[in-house]
Amino acid sequence: MGPKTKQLAAIEIKNLSKTFPRKKEKVLDRLNLTIPAKQISFVLGPSGTGKSVLLKHIVGLLRPDEGEIDIFGQKLPYGSTKKLNEMRKHFGVLFQGVALFDNMTVYENVAFPLCAHQRALKKNIVVEMVSETLLSVGLDPSANLEKYPNELSGGMQKRVGLARAIVLKPDIILYDEPTTGLDPVNRQTVEEMILEAKNKLGLTNFVISHDLRAAIALADKIAFIFGGQIVFSGNADEFQQSSHPVIRSFLRAEEIHKKRSEI
Repeated sequence: MGPKTKQLAAIEIKNLSKTFPRKKEKVLDRLNLTIPAKQISFVLGPSGTGKSVLLKHIVGLLRPDEGEIDIFGQKLPYGSTKKLNEMRKHFGVLFQGVALFDNMTVYENVAFPLCAHQRALKKNIVVEMVSETLLSVGLDPSANLEKYPNELSGGMQKRVGLARAIVLKPDIILYDEPTTGLDPVNRQTVEEMILEAKNKLGLTNFVISHDLRAAIALADKIAFIFGGQIVFSGNADEFQQSSHPVIRSFLRAEEIHKKRSEI
């Protein structure tokens, strides 16, 4: 047998730095992180440490002061809006609050990216693509296409949000705090969605989160951001054995919360 071929990273972040004028210290300080393809990766960290800023750089909403981001080996072209929009087709984004359009039906919400990026598609093709995508996330299109978001349960809204994120068949799903503020049933729905996106759809899942429990349960890789840098990167078992003081504090806080919830 010949030598093993190194798997191409889905996202590779190299020496990324960002300072905002109102802040005296760097939000991101030569941060490095590799996100493997077709796996579930979580980025954890205290509030205000740059998780959302990192996510905005990946989708090209912010431009770094230094460093670069490669998507499947290609440098993110911050200087060209046209090329950047092409690169963005690699991504689907599931926002924290789902961010469905209240005045649009399920069909219109899921079809929105198709209408924005593939305007030449005929109506019957769009309907077919929307229906297939809804089925892939566990929703019956015949029963839900004409419903509005306020007619759906919280878990169903999350699934519609995921359908909208994947209708253009991206390679990578980016999740922004997907379980924040959810009750246990809807938390479980989101966790199932993330697993299905990996195992059923073969997608790369990149999750920005405070949810330590979900990270330990789901992640193939956990990265921890602190002081503008990645101070840990490894699997869940390695994370739980980390000696980093802020990670230890995170783990202790989760244990206390778990014990209180059991009382």
